[in-house]
Amino acid sequence: MTLTRWIVLLSIVCSSGLKAQPSGVFDSLSLVHADTFYFDTGVHELTDSVRLALEHYPLPQKASDRLYITGHTDADGSAEANEKLAIRRADAVSELLSGRGWPQDRIVVQTFGERNPVAGNASLAGKQKNRRVTLARYQAIPYTYTKGRIVNTKREKGWRIFMCIFTIVLSAIHCDREKAVILAQYSPLTP
Repeated sequence: MTLTRWIVLLSIVCSSGLKAQPSGVFDSLSLVHADTFYFDTGVHELTDSVRLALEHYPLPQKASDRLYITGHTDADGSAEANEKLAIRRADAVSELLSGRGWPQDRIVVQTFGERNPVAGNASLAGKQKNRRVTLARYQAIPYTYTKGRIVNTKREKGWRIFMCIFTIVLSAIHCDREKAVILAQYSPLTP
């Protein structure tokens, strides 16, 4: 093998440094379906149209299906009263869905009261948009395993830097300067 091929090979090895990360604790989640249900002022009871929509809401198809329910209110009334109302709204949706077959351990309920408006509370239309419960169905994405080696960057960084500089210097000596500049541009040392 010629010296030029050795230099190119060393350059490739030097710059490849495949880094694999160990798997995390949780799978990634992918949004499958989302809905928003609106409420009248000061009430948490489900309207007939909301009840009908929830009765036709799909049941879990996979063991990884999860529901994320959020409860919201407009800014009328005290913050404490709005938080309690948001909890009652989200719980009403959660109870209906768990009664239909969604396991309670797959439902996450979070309430925001008046803290997360989607519209201004100055107009009646804005207030109507803020009196809501959102429902999002997620599925877990399985881990993806990648072959490679885990690099201890602290230990191997010095060696990789040395090999990259060595490769570039050899290229400059035994090849032409243009190839050395190209190798330097693709070096992991280049910011």
